[in-house]
Amino acid sequence: MKKVESSSLVLENEQQLQQYEKCLDKIANHVVQALLAKR
Repeated sequence: MKKVESSSLVLENEQQLQQYEKCLDKIANHVVQALLAKR
């Protein structure tokens, strides 16, 4: 039982991490666009 719980937690954690990385990518893109626009 514990193994199933922990593996689903790991899976959930990885999904959150992927969403977080996508968010960071979007933010980085916005920053780059803003810097380029200021030139």
